[in-house]
Amino acid sequence: MADTIAEKIGAKIQYVSSTIIISVPPEVGSGTIKIMRFYHGLSLLCWHLQLNEDLAFYIERIPRHPLRLLFCEQGVLTHSLEDQQVQYQLKGLYAAASACSSGANQLFQLSSKQPVSFCMVEIDWQLYERQTRGPSTMKHSLQQIFPLSKNASSFIYRKHYSQSVSEVLREIEQSEQYQDIVQQTFLESKTLELLSFMIQQYTQDQQAAEDGIALSDVDIERLTQARRYIIQQYVNPPSIKELARRVGLNDFKLKKGYKQLFQATVYEHVRAERLYQAQQLIAQGKWDIGEVVQKVGYTNKSHFSARFEERFGMKPKEYQKRAAQGRLPSPMSPEK
Repeated sequence: MADTIAEKIGAKIQYVSSTIIISVPPEVGSGTIKIMRFYHGLSLLCWHLQLNEDLAFYIERIPRHPLRLLFCEQGVLTHSLEDQQVQYQLKGLYAAASACSSGANQLFQLSSKQPVSFCMVEIDWQLYERQTRGPSTMKHSLQQIFPLSKNASSFIYRKHYSQSVSEVLREIEQSEQYQDIVQQTFLESKTLELLSFMIQQYTQDQQAAEDGIALSDVDIERLTQARRYIIQQYVNPPSIKELARRVGLNDFKLKKGYKQLFQATVYEHVRAERLYQAQQLIAQGKWDIGEVVQKVGYTNKSHFSARFEERFGMKPKEYQKRAAQGRLPSPMSPEK
């Protein structure tokens, strides 16, 4: 894919350590596309672009298309499969899994109306399953979870992604603090986390279809709006009753639907956001711990310290000390 993209936008390919970097030329826009290839047929592509005009490019017919996972953070992405007979669109906070039959091409279209940021995971599923084959008692393989085969028609799964996925995407963006084999290993682990989350969400969705509550497109949009309120107002978040009133849902649907859609309760999301922001503030070293506690909305310093240690494996003071010495541990994905 690197050659296809570079040729389309008239860019040169750079190799920095184990990363392929395509810098967008000024006449096309700005930003970069970074491609990392790992073992077992696994690749990660990170796109952060601001385009002058809409961009479209084809992935031509190949004997076996990979399973593709897309996690859109910002902007609009349209993906067409099966020679444009099947199409779906992704916006911010949406993810998709897709596969295409052999002999068909795929089209990607990126909008220039706003910055575009997304991560793409490509899995050569046959190579991946040969090289990561588990014990014969393993219940499922990728092919059994997702409808994948050489002659299968297209497969698409799309939904909002969870708070845990948001945190992993943030950690990928911050991976430049690592170098060489450390960065390579870190990014591979995060790519596997994205695959794991997608498998988990897909299988849970199948179960939710049986025993969950029905969510209309309007419900999903309102729940997404509730999530935005929480991110924006994590220091002093609205109550469940107030949040439900703002987005036009009743209390029950807000609580049940939020958990079903994002795999976390409203409270768990608030706590995860507070701890993430606290981690960033402590690492900057500009404030003492007491000030950070107040800035992120905690009222009890001991309670904050216990939650922080539970989340990051050390007390805030120790984290602050290591940050000052440049000895921060690898970021951890959030717990629900």
